[in-house]
Amino acid sequence: MDKKQFWENKILKWESRRYGNKDDSSGPISFFRKKTGSSLQYRMQAATKILSPYLAGKKVLDIGCGSGIFFRNFLQNTDIEHYVGIDLSERAIICAKDISTHNGYSNKTTFLTGNILNMDFPPFDIVVALGVLDWLKEDEIDLLFKKLLPCKFLFSISEKRMSFARVLHSLYVNISYGWKTGQYVPRYYTVEQITKIARKNGCRNVQVFRDKRLEFGTLIYHLE
Repeated sequence: MDKKQFWENKILKWESRRYGNKDDSSGPISFFRKKTGSSLQYRMQAATKILSPYLAGKKVLDIGCGSGIFFRNFLQNTDIEHYVGIDLSERAIICAKDISTHNGYSNKTTFLTGNILNMDFPPFDIVVALGVLDWLKEDEIDLLFKKLLPCKFLFSISEKRMSFARVLHSLYVNISYGWKTGQYVPRYYTVEQITKIARKNGCRNVQVFRDKRLEFGTLIYHLE
């Protein structure tokens, strides 16, 4: 499975459907997409609210940034020093650069293409990863924490707990593309699994944010 090609084909269309509400189709799959989109939109709002007190004068690293939608929708209105977005998809990064230039904030942003597991990161104060951990194996998450800590961070996970929405999500991703990608689908982790990795890498003060509007999503962060 070519993961890079998977994201080249998927990310921009996925963003449009989940964040732009550009899905006029009907039926159960469309209903689920719109419901998921609502929870992801709230995830960005909640992440920004948690991050806001810590952003003034800081360099923010956004891994798995796509077209830079997190910065575009929220972070551009905060007093950050600089934003760096990294994504595996070259198409997404080209789009992010074009949007940044068109909107006149290219002096405040940098966008890079690369695999976060084997690239060096530019200097940063806070790292954000919304949805990225879902696509990594546990040993890859451990490697990422080794590369990032002791930095301040805010990550999201799809939490492994009993939830009707989570069961529907699992069915949806497997029916939609799991069968043709060799089961390259999002993973579910418990909070305990992630905090154990964080502690192993020297971070003990991890906080957790849950809200019913996130469905089975959970925010895990260390900002103090």
